[in-house]
Amino acid sequence: MNQNNRHGNKWTINETLSLQREYELLEWNVYEIAEKHERSVMAIMSKLHNEGFINNWNEARGFKIEEYCDIIHDIEHEVDNEEEDDEDYQEEHEEEEDDEDYYEEDEDYVPDDDYNEELESNVNQLTQRVWSLETSVSEIGSMVKHIFNIFRSKPEQQQTSTI
Repeated sequence: MNQNNRHGNKWTINETLSLQREYELLEWNVYEIAEKHERSVMAIMSKLHNEGFINNWNEARGFKIEEYCDIIHDIEHEVDNEEEDDEDYQEEHEEEEDDEDYYEEDEDYVPDDDYNEELESNVNQLTQRVWSLETSVSEIGSMVKHIFNIFRSKPEQQQTSTI
């Protein structure tokens, strides 16, 4: 089964073109494509359908709904087992969480210097980005005004040239 390392990433134009080449020209099945693109079979199926390479999922090369349902069942079983392990872990560490809550509510708590420096750095970066955006918006506004003035002056020039 493939690793879904690209889950949540947008499809690039090059990746979509590669998908089309692999499916239509090389005639790969959806499982091979999913492995190559590091995406789920469902992601490949959705993209093939959205791009118009297939009309419905039943006609996708190599896709068998029964096999996929078995895979989904196996994954759900693994997730259930992991959730049980997580519940055991949570029970063992409830006391530690209570201690953490104490510090979060402590009014006398003072963060260390590293935390303050990192926070200040993040605030400075955010301030610079906001300033850059404000400058860009202002420049765009000036350009729009200039273009508007050009279009507004053209009819006046046409009227004076016809007189």
